[in-house]
Amino acid sequence: MRQVILDTETSGLDFEKDRIIEIGCLEIVDGVYTGKKFHNYYKPDNITISSDSEQIHGLNNSFLSKFPTFDSSVQDFLEFLNDSQLIIHNVQFDLSMINESLKRMSIKQIEKKNTICTLELAKKKFPGSKNNLNALCRRFDINLDSREKHGALIDSFLLLEVYNELLGGK
Repeated sequence: MRQVILDTETSGLDFEKDRIIEIGCLEIVDGVYTGKKFHNYYKPDNITISSDSEQIHGLNNSFLSKFPTFDSSVQDFLEFLNDSQLIIHNVQFDLSMINESLKRMSIKQIEKKNTICTLELAKKKFPGSKNNLNALCRRFDINLDSREKHGALIDSFLLLEVYNELLGGK
């Protein structure tokens, strides 16, 4: 079974106003990373990245200005997904950002039923605990040295390890 681990970085938290500025995806087949990945940066159209967001991921409008927008290159992303089940930490947020873009482009949206939310899995497994990606990495003794700031591809690799642990470990 093919699944895709997915993470995004965005210009802010408002799915109607803000834009996807980085996306990272990892292909897994039968639970094993195949080495195939999708990673791109995107300019946020005419949106200024909030200082709060820039503090989190370190991406700014100047750096991103040379890249296409997510909306203009969404087909490449959809071809990589190829109707695979998506594994996302906080599906509600990432899927809202992706689907708002698909809506703007008049493209069929991704259905939530085709996703697994690792945040929901963690909340069920560890009720009342912190279940953000950092907390889960610490809980499962996953090395965070490669993560100075949030990054879609780095976070996808961390999420792959967290997901494996949530399913019972290596």
